[in-house]
Amino acid sequence: MNDLERALSSSSDEKDAQIRRLTMTVEELRESSRTRDVLCISLAEETSNLRQQLTDVGTQCQQMALRLENSKAKQGAQLKVNLQRRPVILQRTKCFSVKGHFAMFEF
Repeated sequence: MNDLERALSSSSDEKDAQIRRLTMTVEELRESSRTRDVLCISLAEETSNLRQQLTDVGTQCQQMALRLENSKAKQGAQLKVNLQRRPVILQRTKCFSVKGHFAMFEF
């Protein structure tokens, strides 16, 4: 005898109890489905928020890298200017050693 035949041949009270159990099971499944839907929507929103935050952080990193690059370029240009000036000063300066003592003269 299968479940359906047993249910049909059971008493009215047993049929009512079985209907209540099945109704409760269906309602639990519906509630579980609603909860899953809410969680999926929440997860999708959080994913979108995190993607936007990641995009923002990436943009900030690119801006900071560009600023660092520009800063290094300015420092490099300043160092180049300083190095270009230094040889001019050294070209005008001569060192002489007199009895183990050094003297510097600018021309």
